[in-house]
Amino acid sequence: MAKRGYSGCAIGAAIGCALLVVTLAAGVVALALALFLLTDAPSASPPPIPTARSVPDTDPDTVPDPSDEPPVALDPKLTVEATRANYAITGKSAGELRRQLDTLGPKDQSGRFDAYTHWNVRWTYSYDRTAAACAVTDVKVTVTVKITMPEWSPPPDASPELVSSWNRYIKALERHENGHRDNGVAAGRDVLSTLRSFGSRGTCTKSGEDANATGLEVVKRYQAKDKDYDRTTGHGRTQGARFP
Repeated sequence: MAKRGYSGCAIGAAIGCALLVVTLAAGVVALALALFLLTDAPSASPPPIPTARSVPDTDPDTVPDPSDEPPVALDPKLTVEATRANYAITGKSAGELRRQLDTLGPKDQSGRFDAYTHWNVRWTYSYDRTAAACAVTDVKVTVTVKITMPEWSPPPDASPELVSSWNRYIKALERHENGHRDNGVAAGRDVLSTLRSFGSRGTCTKSGEDANATGLEVVKRYQAKDKDYDRTTGHGRTQGARFP
C-alpha cells in the first residue's frame, strides 16, 4: 500500500494523521462565511509490512469500482472541485522505485507518504431577518479535493512483470485515495443538507455561531469516517495498495 496519513493512504510506514484548521467568519450585515480546512494526511504506500492476512485475489485493473468515478455534485448549491497532481519517480527495479517513493513522496509534519489526499469544505450563507428572529438562508457549499500520486515512466529495459506490478499498485492506491475523496464530498453534501434545515435563532449573531458550529460537527464526523476507513482497509493494504 502506500504510505499515508489520514486522507490518502500509506502502507506500512505510517498510520494516518490529521491536521484540523478551522476558520470562521460571521458577516456583520447579512452574510456569514464558515471555512473548514481538513488536511488529510497523505495516502501513501509505505514499505510492505509482513502480515499473515492475505490480500483478496482480485485484479484492480479489471474489476470495476464505483469509487473510480469522479465525484458529481447533483445539487446546484454544491460545488466539487477535484484535481490531481503527480510527482515523478525513476528506477528499473522494485527496490529503486520504493526508495524513490520514500525519498520524493509528499511530506507533512507526520512523515513522508507515497500519495496524499487533501479535502476542504467551505460554506457560505445569507441571513433572513425578521422582527423576532434571524435564520440562515441561501446556503452554498464548496468541496475542494487534491490527490497527489506518484508517476513512473518505465525505462525500455524495465521488466514486464515490474510494469504490471506497478500498474496494479497504482490502480489500487488511487482507488483507496478516491475513498478519502468521496468522504470529503459526502461531508459537503451533509453540511449543505444540515444547514438548509438549520432553523432560526433570536439574533443573526447567534444564528451564525450555531450554524458554523453545526457545520463543523458534520465535518468532524467525516474526519472520523476517514480514520475508520484507513483502519478497516489497513491504509489500503486490503485493497491491494502495497508495493513491491
